[in-house]
Amino acid sequence: MDRQFVFIIVLVLAGAFFFERLSSSQNMASPLMTGPQLERGPTALIIQPRFVGPSVSYFDYLNGDGNLNFLRCSNTLCTFRNIVTVDTGGIVVNSTGTYPINVGSYSSLAKDTSGLPIISYLDTSNYELEFLHCGDTLCNSGNSLTTLDTVTPPGSVYIHLSSTSVALGSDNLPVISYTTLSSFSGLLELDVVHCGNLDCEIGNTISTVDYSNNGALGSIGFSSLAIAPDGYPIISYQDSPNLRIAKCHNTDCSVASNVAVDSVVGYWTSITIGADNLPIISYIDGVNWDLKVAHCGTLDCTSGNTITTVDSLGFIGYWTSITIGADNLPIISYHDSTNKDLKVAHCGTLDCTSGNTITTVDSLGDVGTYSSITKGTGAGSYPFISYYDATNGDLKVVSCGTLDCTSGNTITTVDSLGYVGSYTSAE
Repeated sequence: MDRQFVFIIVLVLAGAFFFERLSSSQNMASPLMTGPQLERGPTALIIQPRFVGPSVSYFDYLNGDGNLNFLRCSNTLCTFRNIVTVDTGGIVVNSTGTYPINVGSYSSLAKDTSGLPIISYLDTSNYELEFLHCGDTLCNSGNSLTTLDTVTPPGSVYIHLSSTSVALGSDNLPVISYTTLSSFSGLLELDVVHCGNLDCEIGNTISTVDYSNNGALGSIGFSSLAIAPDGYPIISYQDSPNLRIAKCHNTDCSVASNVAVDSVVGYWTSITIGADNLPIISYIDGVNWDLKVAHCGTLDCTSGNTITTVDSLGFIGYWTSITIGADNLPIISYHDSTNKDLKVAHCGTLDCTSGNTITTVDSLGDVGTYSSITKGTGAGSYPFISYYDATNGDLKVVSCGTLDCTSGNTITTVDSLGYVGSYTSAE
């Protein structure tokens, strides 16, 4: 009698567990969960992981059109990953032909105060700057999509093919830098959108921070935005032939000043704020094709700047990305175009003037373009890097085993369905 009673209780609990799993799967979106499966017991029960690792936004070029994907890792090694297509391209057929719609290039990823992802990116087919605010930490549901800037070429302004960059301002509202080009006037502009709410649906303002005459004074591109200690945005960008800094003097960048920091340089720039509360920028020397770092002497980079060549072995420094590690020192991921490798430069000082360590992290094929580096979520907060494997058309990530990525690194192909992994942004 006692054994029968226990057996009935077990059946009831098992039925409740199965019903809960079934209900949860029916109420969720349809993300793709990939990675090795955890098994327990003879029935190979799949255990649902907790996704507390880094996130990556990236471009998915599939079937002739482009989509924006979002990936969340279960841990800093990305053992499991939840992959969701958060904006889709598609194909347009009209009287003039068949055209793909490409969305998701030049994505930039950050988080709001609740830890929900925010992403800026381009729709290059419709000449639009787009913004996505996720409804949950996996971007599975409740996402809000907004077009921030759109016009119809030719003879007007359209979104130039350059990097967007998003951050959460001191007012807890998104702010985005991007580049526009007027095919009518030939003026290239560095513009900033300051959102009126978290979804960027109302009250947005667009400010032109700098402009350049295409051909005569060069071209503006490759912007990167951070929030300075005074609470206002600071932007590094290429204004060929110079690396320039735009320092905003209010939250929406309607008042700003700019200064040239280095000449004949500035491609693939990336900016962050150092442990000394001063801006530090990684970028390419367009003459010698070296990786360089500019450490600013003031908050607006108008004086006391230090310029250092960090790596000069070959054609170096494409797709740079800089962050501050858990040791309070700058660390940079970039592409070695001579050897087609992913490399990491770990600075020995706050201004990267000495003690730097250069490491080839991945050399299997043509790897390392579109790299993005951030602090990992595991013990030690070792760096985490997302990047593109051009040989196989895959998205790869590396979880570093040390603060300088010199040993113990774990490399994982996290998405290989189609041609995926360009324009990555890691957070």
